Amino acid sequence: GIPSLFNIESIPFITGPGQLSYTPTGVGASLSLVNQILRGDIPDPLSLIQAYRPRSLDPFDEIPAKLRAVVVNGQHIFTFDGRHLTFPGNCRYVLAHDYVDRNFTFVLQLQNGKPKSLILEDKSGTTVELKDNGQVAVNGASHGYPVEEKDVYAFRRPDGVLGIGSQYGALAYCSAKLEVCYFEINGFYLGKLRGLLGDGNNEAYDDFRLPNGKISTSESEFGNSYRLASSCPQAKCPEHSHHQQHAALPPACEQVFGGTS
Repeated sequence: GIPSLFNIESIPFITGPGQLSYTPTGVGASLSLVNQILRGDIPDPLSLIQAYRPRSLDPFDEIPAKLRAVVVNGQHIFTFDGRHLTFPGNCRYVLAHDYVDRNFTFVLQLQNGKPKSLILEDKSGTTVELKDNGQVAVNGASHGYPVEEKDVYAFRRPDGVLGIGSQYGALAYCSAKLEVCYFEINGFYLGKLRGLLGDGNNEAYDDFRLPNGKISTSESEFGNSYRLASSCPQAKCPEHSHHQQHAALPPACEQVFGGTS
């Protein structure tokens, strides 16, 4: 197969694809959300997901219910099960990995806590990479939009929104410079995931599950466990209270990636 740009085997993960269709939606400003979080006003994860999720008119599109997460400005991570993690990393990190069937892996590259690229690797090792300058690469080589490989694809809408996905049921929408990335995973993968976006089992208490299956109480330990190079410096992140109060979303967020619920 095609050599991978990163070695997922470097992380000691213990141990039927579903189809995902996407519906193009509108886009609005995302900077207000970034600025809000930088001020320390953390939005409620459920409201965040509702504001950013694409809309579908298919009544069966939520069977089984999809797993959703959002990453803001690279380091503000809202997991599939509603936990918030602030992780100013400086490496490549696994965001979401199907550790059961290994159908897909999302990887986020951070530089001083800022997003540089979002990478999706499929089961065969093919990689598609969205960069913070809006460009796309396939297996490390520059490529134009759209990208249509056997199992993975990427596109850029006229309004600048970038998309990357897998026929195995994984999709991400990102603003042009990756300030906000919204993730949607088929419900087939309930409880089958590992990474910074959590294990996606509808239980928030165990979201900080390490690659070896143990549950961490430290955000720093959890985040650093998913770095793809041991030579990368260990990031230190503020620990959040489980009872942290969440602020309301800024009005502009209701328009990012399309409409209100």
